[in-house]
Amino acid sequence: MSILGMFDIGRTALFTTRKALDTTAHNIANASTPGYSRQDVVLENVPMGDVTSIGSSGRGVQLKEVKRMYDSFISLQLRTEKSNLSYWDAYDKSATKIENIFNEASGSGIAPAITDFFNAWQEVSQNPDSYAQRSLLLKKAEYLTSRINTAYSSIDNERVDLLKGSQSLVNEVNSLAATISDMNDKLAAAPGSLDLLDQRDSAIERLNQILKVNSFENNNGAITILIDGTPLVDAGQSYTMSATADADNYMHISVNFSGSDKDITSGITGGELKANLDLRDTKIPEIKNSLNEFSFYLSETVNYYHKQGYGLDGSTGNDFFKSLFSVEDLSGGGTLSSLDVTDTTKLDYNKQYKIDYIDTAAFTALTDPDDIAAYQKEEVGANDLYWRVQESTDGTTWTTVDPSSVTLSTNTASGVHYRKFEFSGLNIKIDGYQGALLNNSSETFTVMSNQDAARDMALLITDTQKIAASVDSFSVDTSNNQVVFNIGGANMTATLAPGLYTADELASSLQSQMQTAVQTAYGIAGTDFFSVTYDPNNKQFKIINNSSITASQGIASQNDNTLVGGTTFSFSLGDGAVQTITGTAAMTLEDFRDAINAKYSGVTAVIYNDGSPMNPYRLVLTANSGSAVTITANDTNINLANKKVESGYRYTDNTSVETITSNAGNNYTGTTNKTFLVQIATAGVTGVATYKYSIDGGTSWLGSGGVAYDSTKADDTAGGAITTVDDFTNKWIDGSAAANTTNENVKVQFSAGALSAGDKFSVDVFSPDMQTNILWTESGTTAEDLFGFTSDSSFSVGGSDTSDTDVSAQASHGLPGDNKNSKAIADLVNQMIIAGKTPTDYYRGIVSDAGVDSQAAKRNLTFQVTIVAELESRRQQVSGVSLDEEASNLIMYQKSYEAAAKMISLADELMTALLGMIAR
Repeated sequence: MSILGMFDIGRTALFTTRKALDTTAHNIANASTPGYSRQDVVLENVPMGDVTSIGSSGRGVQLKEVKRMYDSFISLQLRTEKSNLSYWDAYDKSATKIENIFNEASGSGIAPAITDFFNAWQEVSQNPDSYAQRSLLLKKAEYLTSRINTAYSSIDNERVDLLKGSQSLVNEVNSLAATISDMNDKLAAAPGSLDLLDQRDSAIERLNQILKVNSFENNNGAITILIDGTPLVDAGQSYTMSATADADNYMHISVNFSGSDKDITSGITGGELKANLDLRDTKIPEIKNSLNEFSFYLSETVNYYHKQGYGLDGSTGNDFFKSLFSVEDLSGGGTLSSLDVTDTTKLDYNKQYKIDYIDTAAFTALTDPDDIAAYQKEEVGANDLYWRVQESTDGTTWTTVDPSSVTLSTNTASGVHYRKFEFSGLNIKIDGYQGALLNNSSETFTVMSNQDAARDMALLITDTQKIAASVDSFSVDTSNNQVVFNIGGANMTATLAPGLYTADELASSLQSQMQTAVQTAYGIAGTDFFSVTYDPNNKQFKIINNSSITASQGIASQNDNTLVGGTTFSFSLGDGAVQTITGTAAMTLEDFRDAINAKYSGVTAVIYNDGSPMNPYRLVLTANSGSAVTITANDTNINLANKKVESGYRYTDNTSVETITSNAGNNYTGTTNKTFLVQIATAGVTGVATYKYSIDGGTSWLGSGGVAYDSTKADDTAGGAITTVDDFTNKWIDGSAAANTTNENVKVQFSAGALSAGDKFSVDVFSPDMQTNILWTESGTTAEDLFGFTSDSSFSVGGSDTSDTDVSAQASHGLPGDNKNSKAIADLVNQMIIAGKTPTDYYRGIVSDAGVDSQAAKRNLTFQVTIVAELESRRQQVSGVSLDEEASNLIMYQKSYEAAAKMISLADELMTALLGMIAR
């Protein structure tokens, strides 16, 4: 090797070692720099120096590259897990705040306020006249509402803060996106800038902490970043992101791409922004909705009971809390003037209702069959009016409420035009003339629960005198305690015990006494024939016929087997099981009863004597389950399947040999079981004679046309005797040419033979559904005013009758010392009035959900911290700077540098010596 070659080798060693020293110094300087990746020099020899027979000489060393110690797989994992860590860190912070809002450990939370509120009602019930207890109740109610208001506002504020925080994060995203795109340009010009690569990776990592993104590198080393397929960074171009709230206050994230905003909210799957979205638009609305639902049901249920009662000043119908219903009336024609809750169990916080009115032209223009079927015609004034009621859970998709479940009552008296709709536990009153309702050919009223009920919940009562601790009280004595009714053909009397009753107690007593009367008459126990209820809003009673009785035709004697033997009889209760009884020639009515009772426990059979003159005994079936008995097969004369006119019976002491046949097989159109008693007025032959008839057992007699019998009148004239005929085609039992309500579809015919004046015959008729007749005008009834009925009431099984007038005049309002209403409200704390839970349990559910959510966030955060720490450790093993290693490298490269310098110095000495020798 020449001296110059030695110089060259020393030079390369010196320069290369100097670069290695620079790299080592750079590593040491950035040992604590976040995101810095250790750099390392890669050296290689400079080959092919002088070649001789004994080998070649080297040409020194050169720097192949400065290498960035970086593992892309670990970095990708770390980005993902740091995104998850950021999500749970952000979620935990907000979830902890929400949990603290419902902090019940301090004793100043909502749960103690709920307990104190109902305890205050209990205190009022113990001393209903006390000003102190009433004043305390108002203070406790105010505190409860203020705590609920505060909690709701705090949750709402957290939602506002999350929007602001998200907007700040979006601004940071925009800054990072611009930085990354700028770095893409710089790296395109200087691809070997390792520090710039670290900085870009750090920016992408931070971007992933805010929102999870997808990224890839193109052939030029530029990074493209996508969110849900939408570019945020495309090489040297970045796009702007924004965060806004829509009309419903839900947050939307958009990217301004190609001149328009593209919503990418659903594409955000991780990071702080995703946590904010989940909290703000899912978790917090759920909590708000639960708190709103709690406030709504609590307010409306307390109001419902409070409006039933009376204050010390005699006032009634007052809401205790502010009503939490919201009403929209956009057209302004008619007016929705009042809304009352009639049944708290039917209230649905999540539903809203719409009442539509249209005129004839609009109805005629309808083409959808469902719309046509939905609208109901209401004839008011000169033109027709059509209405429908719809319901919705989202305000967008509406379905028609079954018209049969909507009760409509109208008042069109001059100056007082209104309509009342009762459905789904609500009674809605709409004021206005027909023309006002159709001012613009249509009008719509919308009713919904207040969607910010917890924020707006407030105490309405301020006057302690108006706290309704007492209820309607009714005084019953011997002058107003009798109710006469008829079921199965016989009059029965329900007698109330004298005393002071609340409305509910009065309803319960009437129900019990009517029940007892029927049980006594029929010998049946344990069946609820009636239910009697009281509507506090309309001040009316309602009686419902729940009877499942089916009664047979009469038979002359319970021991007579004439109409029983040799028959089959099948029945069921709709449960799919059919029971069949097969008669024998010797089977009596009592045997038939016993056979039914032995066959099937679901039905009780008894024999009932209805007092008919000749054939009083009836077989009565009662379904023990409450379902109606269905006759599936019957070839016996004891017909329990239809309303029938029975065969007639000749009295045994008649002198004639004549017999009577009824309109066999004909359906009876009457409503009660009864006997038509027929008596011959003048004798005749071959089945022809004149007669009169009675429907009260012979107490009074009727003649032709169904009017009072008058023997002085000519036959077949009004009130005169009725002339028999040979067939059933001409006259009915009252002599009419056609069926009418007087004869109730009954015909009779006498067989050939002699008839004697005074002979009697009877025809039984029956109505198997055992229609109930409340005889409010019966002389024995004294309680018609007490219950608000002014006329007789008839209703079949499943039917009902409601008071004709309200009973306010019969009630004593707000008796001093009466505490029944305050006790009822105090007891609501133990009633399942909110989504099947008590108020306390429902609220505890809200608190529990918030606590569970917070604890879950903490557990997930701890888990993610562990994962990120492990991945950071693995990255440090690859990319981290070890100062010990770098110190060792520093010494090594220092020595190499000094040796290279020494080599150059030595070569210089040799060159100097050589030149000196040549000079000599």
